[in-house]
Amino acid sequence: MVAAKQPTGLGGEQRDAAQDYPESDSETSRVRVWADLTGIEAVGIDEIRWQHGHRYLTLVYRIDPGHRRLLWTGQTRRVKTLLRCFRWFGRERTRAPRFVCSDMWQPYLTVVAKKAGHALHVLDRFHIALNMNTAIATADKSRWGWRRGS
Repeated sequence: MVAAKQPTGLGGEQRDAAQDYPESDSETSRVRVWADLTGIEAVGIDEIRWQHGHRYLTLVYRIDPGHRRLLWTGQTRRVKTLLRCFRWFGRERTRAPRFVCSDMWQPYLTVVAKKAGHALHVLDRFHIALNMNTAIATADKSRWGWRRGS
């Protein structure tokens, strides 16, 4: 593991960021340890594609008004990855958010229900509209007897 130097504050001083998280987590995730983790009320969970093929990073953001910031990244998009984030976040901080925003990917829904079931789970507009349009199109096809290619 390469020890990265990270700024700790506005003064520009540097410290070894690798000492702030366990060796086992450092291989699969990177944590912004200098972020203020108090008072978080809204968390966003998403993924971003990286490299070639179907390889994704899991991203967890603080999305409070006036306090938007990346909190955590995981190198895969799996249930274990998001569970690892909640484990890092800790029990007290996991109970704090009142809102969790994510897309409708089933593993995200499962983990959020298990770990942050007390929070209001807000689903993104894109996936809601996509599912509604698909359901309407399916209903129209069955109602009017439309077939592909006719």
